[in-house]
Amino acid sequence: MFGLPALPPIASASDAISPLDVLAGWPDRWPLTALWSCPTSAPLPWSRWTLLGVADAPQPAIIAQPAGITHPAGTAPTATTTRWTPPPTADGPPGVWVGAISYECALAAATTWQPRHSTAPTPAPPTSPTPPTSHASPAPPAAPRPLWHRVTRGFIYDTHTSQWFALGGLTASDLAAIAAQGAALRMARSAPVAPLGPLGSNTGRARFTDMVRSARAAIAAGDVYQVNLAHLLRGPLDCHPRDAFGALADTAAPWMGAYLQTPPTAPSHPHHALISLSPELFLRLSADGRVVTRPIKGTRRAAPNAHQDLLRSDKERAELTMIVDLMRNDLGRVCLPGSVTVPEPRTLEHHGAHPLPGDPQAGVWHATATITGTLRPGATRQALLDATLPPGSISGAPKASALSLIRRLEAEPRGHYCGVIGWLGDDGSMALSVAIRTASVVDGTLTYGVGAGVVHDSDPDLEWDETLAKAAVLAPLQHPPTPARTSSAAPPAPPAPPHPLRLCL
Repeated sequence: MFGLPALPPIASASDAISPLDVLAGWPDRWPLTALWSCPTSAPLPWSRWTLLGVADAPQPAIIAQPAGITHPAGTAPTATTTRWTPPPTADGPPGVWVGAISYECALAAATTWQPRHSTAPTPAPPTSPTPPTSHASPAPPAAPRPLWHRVTRGFIYDTHTSQWFALGGLTASDLAAIAAQGAALRMARSAPVAPLGPLGSNTGRARFTDMVRSARAAIAAGDVYQVNLAHLLRGPLDCHPRDAFGALADTAAPWMGAYLQTPPTAPSHPHHALISLSPELFLRLSADGRVVTRPIKGTRRAAPNAHQDLLRSDKERAELTMIVDLMRNDLGRVCLPGSVTVPEPRTLEHHGAHPLPGDPQAGVWHATATITGTLRPGATRQALLDATLPPGSISGAPKASALSLIRRLEAEPRGHYCGVIGWLGDDGSMALSVAIRTASVVDGTLTYGVGAGVVHDSDPDLEWDETLAKAAVLAPLQHPPTPARTSSAAPPAPPAPPHPLRLCL
């Protein structure tokens, strides 16, 4: 349980306290940090615990300036060493570090690679910097530095047993009062709201498909075998980010969700929050040195034949095989010889447990693999991160080659999208997700990254469509569920058609 000593339960399943109610009733005076897990069909150790905690002041990690990476003015790290984790914890109350490492900062762990060929042209910029949208996109944000919040007060929920635990002197009465307040607030929302406006892409279809063609040319030249390309969707969000996270967590049922609320540190750094609905485990490290990683490669929007289509796809199978090999190599740099194994080469999983009205097949199918290993004696959590960042599933193979191509082709920094989010235990344990299905909310604007893996036989238009399928998780913020009928005598309404996202592309 987050590397903490054993805690006594303060509430059980019979108390029927919902994490959604606790989230909705969370006191505004407490900056919220949440790690969110939902029950799965088979109990999984990396999708068991939900934490709702009071975030202490963030503590920065130290990141060196990696060669070949350009940071926005005024944000270049100045340290000469790289430290992904926060400073060692001094004597104090039991707690856990919760935080995130952005994609650009994760690049510090990767070596610079120069392409052997120049046969992969960079796509020409579009006629305008971004496609026209109904919401003015802000300037690209500076690449965020890693920040870790110390959580010593809060509540922990066990999705396997429905028990609650408390940190920092909080009590069962505190939990019940917050949950009651949240339940009342949720009941009071009698009319559905749609707080998310139309989304615009920072590339649009034309530029993104050009990026895919350029990647295919690099693959044909032998520079890379596979590369993950992304674009960013932006739109206005007219609600508190915490309410948006609650609505999305209810429908997406993330296995490794997170909500990180960062208070303003200066007028030039407005309040912002991270909303993550990630299905993907990047790393789980136990205190005894056992490591698990579960890369995802292959996605289909749930439909009558989606499972079989994904199962039979040679393209998706090849992509996952490449990334499994890459992650085996990464783990092999810090694990005992012979300890790195692949107990599950390919498994299909459904994510998104709660269908939307009129869309009983909501959610997606993912193909995933499981790779395990055991750290060498003396190898640290820091060394594991040095060996594996950025995640292979959102970069490509070979990793250094793919990272170079991504920098050349993509329109702007990814930010926290495709970084990692999670927790660090005081006993040396750790669990981090890959920050996919992840939005950053800054000053009323939601930015949500979407991507697709490109191989030699990729169809540019199908890859574009795949990216939009991954954005469908945001639909509840544009088409919220209709409240249940209060009169049993009223005739049932006919099923509504599935709601597409409102886009300005």
